[in-house]
This record gives sequence, structure tokens and C-alpha cells, in this order.
Amino acid sequence: MYSIHGTTTGRDIFKGVEMAINQKNLRWKNLKCITTDGGKNMSGKDKGVVALVSKAVENDGGSKPLVLHCIIHQQSLGGKCLDKSEVLKPVISTVNFIRSFGLNHRQFRQFIEEIGENDLPYHTANPFDTDIEILAPELQMEMIDLQCSDIIKNKYQNSSLLEFYKSLPLTQFDNLHKFARELFSVFGTTYLCEKTFSKMKYTKNVYRSKLTDEHLKSLLIIGTSKISPQLQTIVSGKSQLHKSH
Repeated sequence: MYSIHGTTTGRDIFKGVEMAINQKNLRWKNLKCITTDGGKNMSGKDKGVVALVSKAVENDGGSKPLVLHCIIHQQSLGGKCLDKSEVLKPVISTVNFIRSFGLNHRQFRQFIEEIGENDLPYHTANPFDTDIEILAPELQMEMIDLQCSDIIKNKYQNSSLLEFYKSLPLTQFDNLHKFARELFSVFGTTYLCEKTFSKMKYTKNVYRSKLTDEHLKSLLIIGTSKISPQLQTIVSGKSQLHKSH
């Protein structure tokens, strides 16, 4: 992470991102997704962070990254703008039907227990109903081969989405493998970013106004990492210890 002091225009934030990218020796072309709020400094057409980052990725030989709205802001916008009655009415009706009679309730609980052990099969249409013409050129031939294979279709119906793409032969579906890896990485990395951001807001509060950038970075690493500190090794390397009074 890179701390920004002063103004927070789109270019200022982009420079901070660029500094962090350079410090970690990362490549812009490997960036696949940007998650942001709807502020002008973030989503401006020409000078916003999204536009500047997308340009940097394309200049480094990568494809234009996917842009997602922050999950917190998605919920806020959805709550204000969407009419949820068409979703809630069937749910309420179904719950009332289940709880209206003891037999219904017992059968529902038995059904839940059964699927808890065996899980529900995966029945979405995803790649076998995809319109070939809307795909990128490098994916079209591989998708045609995929849709024509009954063996692969059977694998799809009997495995999870992740396991399905992992089972595809690399020699025949190299581009689909690459596309799937990039898409699956979006959700994991977005979650980590949201988690770190929440931890930062909790750590950097009004009672810790003198917190330095270096200390904040260390606290965030400790707060978001699953690695346990090797305290014995750290203590053994000290020549003199000071006991607290």
C-alpha cells in the first residue's frame, strides 16, 4: 500500500497505485479487475483512476480490466433504487406455506438435511449455451470444441465450476484455462482488498491520530495475515530485554 498525503484527485491516486505497483515489481498487464466507488476522481472518463489504470494495463500489453462497483456501494444503490417486492413476495409466500402445516415443515427440514450431505447439482447453462460470436477470437475455436463434446458436458454437470475448468486438457483449451484463472482470481483478490480496507478503517481512527504510515502498514499486515509471528525467534535474537514496570 502507498499512503497519499494532500489532494486526492484521480491522477494523485493513480500515482499512488503506480508507486505501489513499482515497489512490488508487478506488471500492469496482470491486473484483471478494478473495484471502486462512483466518485468522479475514481470513475472519470479521462482523468479518473479507472481510465488511467486501464490505459496503463493496455500500454503494457494487457486486456482492458473488468470494472466492478464496490460491494458496499452496490448494496446502498440497490436498496435505494430497486423495487424488491417481486423478489420478496414469492419468498414470503414460500416461507408461509412451509410453516403453515407441520407436515410441510418436517418435509422441508428433511430435504435440507439430505442436500446438506449430498449438496445440490450444478445446473446452470454457463459455457454450453454461450453465443460464440460475442467471444474473443482466441476463445471461439476452443468454445466450439467444448460445446461439441458430450464427455466434457457430462463432466460439467457432475462437478463444480472450478473443478470443471481445472479438468479441461491444457493442450486443447489453453486460452479457456487462462480466462477462467483470471476470472476466478477477481473474487478472491476483491475480497482481500475489502477486508484490508475494513481493517484500515477500524485501525486508523480518531484516537490514533499520530499513527505513522509505517506503523499502519505493519498493523494491517498483522491484521490480515494468517501467518503466526515467530516470537521465540525474535526474542532470542535480542541481546538485552527490558521488562515492563
